[in-house]
Amino acid sequence: MTPTLGKRISDGGFALLALLAVATLLRLVALDAPLWLDEILMLEDFIRAPLGRVLTTFPSDNHHPLYSMLAWVSAATLGESATAIRLPAVMFGVAGLALAYGLGRRFLDRGPALFAVAALALAPQHVWFSQNARGYTAVAFFALWALDTWVDVLAGRRESRLPCATALGLAVWTHLTAVFLAAGCAVGLLVDRLLPAERRSGAPMAGRDGLATLAGATVIGFLLHVPMLGDMYRFFLRPVAEKPDSPWKSPLWTLGELAQGVGAGSTVLGAVILAIGIAALARGLGTVRSRAPGLGLAATAPLVLAPAVTFALGRHLWPRFFFAEAAPCALIALAGALSVVPTVRPALARAVAIIALVGLATRLPGAYAPKQDFAGAAAWIAAQPDAGSPVICVGTAFWALRSSEGGVFTGADDATSFSALLDRDGRSFIVSASPIFVDAYRPGVGRLLADRCERVRVFPSTLGDVEIYREKP
Repeated sequence: MTPTLGKRISDGGFALLALLAVATLLRLVALDAPLWLDEILMLEDFIRAPLGRVLTTFPSDNHHPLYSMLAWVSAATLGESATAIRLPAVMFGVAGLALAYGLGRRFLDRGPALFAVAALALAPQHVWFSQNARGYTAVAFFALWALDTWVDVLAGRRESRLPCATALGLAVWTHLTAVFLAAGCAVGLLVDRLLPAERRSGAPMAGRDGLATLAGATVIGFLLHVPMLGDMYRFFLRPVAEKPDSPWKSPLWTLGELAQGVGAGSTVLGAVILAIGIAALARGLGTVRSRAPGLGLAATAPLVLAPAVTFALGRHLWPRFFFAEAAPCALIALAGALSVVPTVRPALARAVAIIALVGLATRLPGAYAPKQDFAGAAAWIAAQPDAGSPVICVGTAFWALRSSEGGVFTGADDATSFSALLDRDGRSFIVSASPIFVDAYRPGVGRLLADRCERVRVFPSTLGDVEIYREKP
């Protein structure tokens, strides 16, 4: 019988503790960096509001209820700061590494499982998300917990049904895209039950126990959302004006951004890594089937379900929605890669592992780059000889800066108001962010920027560059 999750994690011993300590330190570096748009909106909408508002309202899908609640508590305890509201992301990120080790030990030897944790600890993407005051590392934590207990449920450990249901329910309460994780479990269960009895994985009662677990997760997720159901209904079902086509709605854009993120800025490198990873993942699905029945389909089905449903609904699919599947899929891919490595050459495998870790470490500085460098833009303007000139913020900078700078900046969210502000006396500074947003959703603003302004400075950012324009004389 497979040891419990706690025993598998304790098997990591001092080596795992050391890796978790290093991971924690890496995630505390520059944790006080300026906030980006979604963090700013969460701060204004929830952290500065009564806790009851966090638990009972759903003004937009920028709300990650469980994370918002924890960030509220952290800010109330430690004082309002970027570090305080990001601290829960750090804690979930590091705790998720421990769960990743425990899950990996179901089908990996101790050495490879420790390597997987080391790789995740050094991965710039994992560090980046662990410093992002959003719910993605929390969803990843609950996903690992749910997948591990799901394997136990299918193996006949009925005591794992409630923990698995709880993990799935909390994941959905953190971010609604976690429904795809539960759907992945359901798809895996259905496919397995459709196989002939002699080919099925899991215990004889796996089907009934799996359904009971998913039903429990549905109830838990629903009850947690009850106080905000009215807001959710109005937000998701209200009539909205037709939105223009945007690159954000394109699967090719999502793939390109995903490749660029995996490649730490290089789309080509990212595409190569993804291709190798997919091949190893396909190989690993067969490898883990016997040692962790039900894990493979539950972990990978969301990779298909999420894009299919999201694009069918005409909504944006951000690459960050796949973060929860990153660790389990990486573990399965590692198992697949190891299955083709000649066991007679362990020295070569160790050399490749060291090179991979060194390569990840060299990419770490990119994780600490500004997410959206509004602070840098504001400081640059303040240092100019004519810093007293009017400052207008457009694009996503409209929401990020209109109140965060204490009213110093004037916002313009459409071409009419922007044109009126440009008609005032004096040469204005203009702060714009996320050019892709301006081009798709505020084309009139974009035309005014091109016709009446000149770009004088760009602050590179990992979530859309922040640009400064100057009104032409």
